[in-house]
Amino acid sequence: MTTKPTLRVRLGALHAVVSGIPLGLFVGGSLFDIASRISSEPAGYSRHALWLFVAGAVMAVVAGIPGLLLLPVFEATSVRAALGRRHVLITDAGLVVGIGSILLRWRGDAAGAVPTVPLLLGLVATGSILAGGWLAATTRMSRADD
Repeated sequence: MTTKPTLRVRLGALHAVVSGIPLGLFVGGSLFDIASRISSEPAGYSRHALWLFVAGAVMAVVAGIPGLLLLPVFEATSVRAALGRRHVLITDAGLVVGIGSILLRWRGDAAGAVPTVPLLLGLVATGSILAGGWLAATTRMSRADD
């Protein structure tokens, strides 16, 4: 006899699969930011970095939807709920900082290298999103106590 996957299993799997996309886009955006600073022709790199961050922000929202729907499934006092709240806080902070970086780039000059403040905000956003993903990935198997 086979059983159908529960909503919790389906949402968790969907969130885990889709979450890798914004991670890669933010890392790619940060690499293009750095390339724009060291390249003799920075305009292409800075323009591509902007669009990688925009796509990463959109996909982060898409990836967050099943994660937010999954959060109320856990008991409010459980270890999973506490880890889930930390994960949401860290990744959402990165998303907000990333959106700030996008807005600063949008107003700026696309003909040159990425300015220092948007570059630093992009790196902070990438680090925060990676840290949130790391938290979720490394604690996934150790959450059997609730």
